[in-house]
Amino acid sequence: MESYQLEEIYQFALVIIFIIGFVATVMGFKQKENNNRTKVLLSALEKGQDINPELLAPQKNKTSRNKWGLLALLISGCGMTVLGIALIALATVYFCLQPMDRVINGDFFGFIPCFIILAIGIALLIGYFVGKKLLKPEVDKETEEAKK
Repeated sequence: MESYQLEEIYQFALVIIFIIGFVATVMGFKQKENNNRTKVLLSALEKGQDINPELLAPQKNKTSRNKWGLLALLISGCGMTVLGIALIALATVYFCLQPMDRVINGDFFGFIPCFIILAIGIALLIGYFVGKKLLKPEVDKETEEAKK
């Protein structure tokens, strides 16, 4: 196997590791939040305190939950877009340092994962702006009720 093929495999593996790390981080935060909530509820039960049933029931205020979902879309979209742009810049620098024969052969495999990450980031940002537009009437209604 030629050395440039190994380098491309390493690049692809690095992108896959970044994606797995990102997903593991997000899932870890969600799991930690759920575990903390469960600990608090169990300790309250052990001490014989009254538990508010609203804590156990699903949230009734969907707008507030959707606002947090929109915020998560915005943060994830910005992060993935910045990561995609940074990886494209690194791939460009790496590509410019290669011998001219690889440039002539059109060996652009290292750019494909970078553009995929950038496309995911842009899609998340589009989802944020579309969701924000759809929730605008509900948010305005809640704002008017809060002013009263």
